[in-house]
Amino acid sequence: MVYVPAFSCLFSAMDKKVGHYRRYTRKTLLRLFEPDDWQIEQAEYADILGFGAALFFKFFGNKHGDLNRKALLFYDRLFFPVSRVLDNLGARVFVGKNVYVRLKKK
Repeated sequence: MVYVPAFSCLFSAMDKKVGHYRRYTRKTLLRLFEPDDWQIEQAEYADILGFGAALFFKFFGNKHGDLNRKALLFYDRLFFPVSRVLDNLGARVFVGKNVYVRLKKK
């Protein structure tokens, strides 16, 4: 299982602060794995509402990448559970704050 940040348009000071160098789409992440060596079991986005939150943070957040702990807890408690439901209803096919791939070695 590989779970990474999605969409380069969301790259912000927060990414730099936590050590991210890039963000991926499902397509760019899958290109990293040789089809002869790996069987792709699942490749989808996660946290559709997080996409909007990350985009908001990029334009209106702290330029040093610092997060407001209260705002983060608010998102985690209120919005993230809703985001998971939306992901499970099929939104994960289109967009999300993160992207993951589940693979099996051939």
